Amino acid sequence: MSSFANLDFDRIRRAIERADKHTTIVAMRDFQRRAVGEYVGRHHVQYGDLAGLNGILDGPHIPNALKGMQPDSPLGEMARTYLAHLTADGFTPKAEPRPGQDHLPAQILSARMQVIAEDTGMEERACEFILDAILGVGIQRMRLMDPTMPQPFGSQRYKPGQPYLARVPVDNWIPDPLCGGDLHRAQYVADRYLVDRTMLLEMSPVETRDWIAKLPAFWQTDRCQGVDRSDELFTTDLIELIDIEIQHMGKRYCATMPHYDDNHDGFLIEPYEHFGPEQDSMYVPLALMFSPGSLQPVSPASVLMDAHIAAAALASRAVEEGWTARRKLLYSQEAKQTIAHIMDRRTDMAIPGNPGSVNEITMGGMTEPVVQAYGFATALVNRFGPSVLQAKGVNSGADTATGDTIKAGNANIVFGSWRARRDKALSDVVARVAWYVNALPKQPLQIPIPLPNGQSVVILDDASMTVGEDLASQSLVYKAVTASKTPMDPRMRQRSIVELLGQIIPFVQNVVATGGDPAGAINALADAWEWPELAKIYPTQDAAAFGQAVQQLAQQQSKGADTRQGQMQSDYAPAMAQ
Repeated sequence: MSSFANLDFDRIRRAIERADKHTTIVAMRDFQRRAVGEYVGRHHVQYGDLAGLNGILDGPHIPNALKGMQPDSPLGEMARTYLAHLTADGFTPKAEPRPGQDHLPAQILSARMQVIAEDTGMEERACEFILDAILGVGIQRMRLMDPTMPQPFGSQRYKPGQPYLARVPVDNWIPDPLCGGDLHRAQYVADRYLVDRTMLLEMSPVETRDWIAKLPAFWQTDRCQGVDRSDELFTTDLIELIDIEIQHMGKRYCATMPHYDDNHDGFLIEPYEHFGPEQDSMYVPLALMFSPGSLQPVSPASVLMDAHIAAAALASRAVEEGWTARRKLLYSQEAKQTIAHIMDRRTDMAIPGNPGSVNEITMGGMTEPVVQAYGFATALVNRFGPSVLQAKGVNSGADTATGDTIKAGNANIVFGSWRARRDKALSDVVARVAWYVNALPKQPLQIPIPLPNGQSVVILDDASMTVGEDLASQSLVYKAVTASKTPMDPRMRQRSIVELLGQIIPFVQNVVATGGDPAGAINALADAWEWPELAKIYPTQDAAAFGQAVQQLAQQQSKGADTRQGQMQSDYAPAMAQ
């Protein structure tokens, strides 16, 4: 590793330590930690000031159970609602051939990637990826299970040599703060993680075991937050390691070292050339919106945070004032018996006064300025991003159904932009999976291949049926197919399927008539409708036979067929009667 000689351990350690404490990175972590606390609510909040609400809820009549209450959480509702619209349910890695290329290698590669996705829980990692991006920034890392290293603590078990996707919490992510948000320009990127010291000792060379045994346990360091060490709430001897990816002389190198605070002056694993796509980092970030040249993303939570805090604080104050409302009854001596019957001795107060009928005076309660301020703050919240109320199926506040539909269409543009960024990040993940599938030894796998006649044949793909490594960048396009698992009324589903099927034949017919690829047309429809099974239903391998069948069917349907088309709506717009 002579080309790496001028980047010694001490230089790299200093760079990582300073990046970990850089003001931009610390601010990014602090915000996302705050956003997570607001998302889950006060009963799970992990920071100290509860959005600044402590101190205003100290009235004498407030029960202890209501101290620090947060009855309204616009940011939490936003995150939960947006996640339902953006979540990657049904995550399916897929390889598609470029025009003119053979379908069979793509089908084989897709099947192998699907096995890896199911074995390593990639669908769940993708959902975490999206939620992190809603609240701040999502980071995923494509890792390869090295048989010389222990399993990451707390993860599911992975097979030696198996590629898998790992979530990197922003608190553990250490990017180059000078990269401006572009990891291609990052000098280094690193992340912290925990391993079991006993497992590491068993797998490490003899010459490194002594200093591994001397590293402080994670539970004994100041980095261990939220654990009372006096109670010894731990049973496992864990140590914290840092994996680093470094760019040097046009190549990527990787190394592993103990945490920079653990007083060790050497690598656990010396720098070695990165085994993976040379042009891409093993880290994949997802930001739904960004500011060019800035490492810190512009997330939906960051746009909403100030308005959220204002609405949450005013809602808390309004509830507190409502709780303090008390009746005071002014009565004459003749009405003393009447007062005894009508007053609530727990909350009411009776005051003898001038003669006359009983008069009621209300003290405390919601004041008009607080109610007005809360209404203003709520209206301010509703201005940011796609309408959360409408996304939840509640009236958006528009005066007419047409206004609702216009709002839905505009909101779908925003969600469409976010989905495009989501799909790009997930496609980058799938491309990395494909690289490892092509580069690593392959276990035999039985794969059903559909035939043009609608039947399928099972082939055995083994190591002797190699696929060239250039296939990953030259012959195939990678994507992650997602499909919503949200339950739908059976009658609405039936109606939707009928409407969609009515669009297939005319669309594919036009594609075939102009010399296009019918398989590509079906795949495009399957992606647009988030209906991945559609591409499996139609036998598109024989383009000529499929095109001829489409033309014959179109001729039959043209004889007396009903040409009325169903209304096509966005998945965000409310259903409207025909």
